[in-house]
Amino acid sequence: MKNIEHENKMVVRVLKKQFETFFNPKSPLSYSYQYQSNLARQKEIFPEYAHYDNESLKKAILSYLNSIEKRIDERACHEDELILKERNVKERRNEVKRLNETELQKQKSMMNVGTILDDNLDVTEQQGKGSNLGNDTDAEGAKMSKNGSDDDIIIAKFSHDKDQTEVQWSNNRLFENDHELEKTNENNKALKEANNLLTRELKTYKQKVQVFEMTKGNNTTYFNEYIEADRKSKRFEKESQYQFIHDRDII
Repeated sequence: MKNIEHENKMVVRVLKKQFETFFNPKSPLSYSYQYQSNLARQKEIFPEYAHYDNESLKKAILSYLNSIEKRIDERACHEDELILKERNVKERRNEVKRLNETELQKQKSMMNVGTILDDNLDVTEQQGKGSNLGNDTDAEGAKMSKNGSDDDIIIAKFSHDKDQTEVQWSNNRLFENDHELEKTNENNKALKEANNLLTRELKTYKQKVQVFEMTKGNNTTYFNEYIEADRKSKRFEKESQYQFIHDRDII
């Protein structure tokens, strides 16, 4: 795009030079009577053809070309801003992707840990049931080894409480991961909206470039349209001023 910008500015500069040469001609015969007579005649009939005197038309054309050159610079700045936005969006997208992958790995690890803890808890509960069944069928032996059975019960209860604590911790971590995943989804949604906005801006920018390229190839028609639009805008401005004065007098 830098090459296109440079070419467009060169076109504008060439046009400005041509118009300046047109309004300020230099000829070896410029001091001859015939040349001066023809030049005076051209100056008389030119306003009838262009609806502008020479100096006013020259100022209008140069002002118009200066405006085009300014628009080219603004478009270049806007292009740089779009490139920067696009780079930021890509970086943000990659960052969100990395966060999602990290969170998914954490969730998989926590799910594996939770599965292992659940399996251990089931084994512990089954061992506890088997111990109770053995105590019921052999009450005499249980009474004889009361102290040993009490110790086993305390150890089993401690192990069960420990497993319950680990399961609760695992559930809490899973809940936190779900909450973080929800935040990640919100970030993805905001990123998608920003990406859509950037796409619309790029589309608008490309349309402006196409319009500029079309007008660049048809300068004469575009200039005539500019003259006509400028004349209409001045007439509309006069009518607006008259309407404003009229409304003020009524009030």
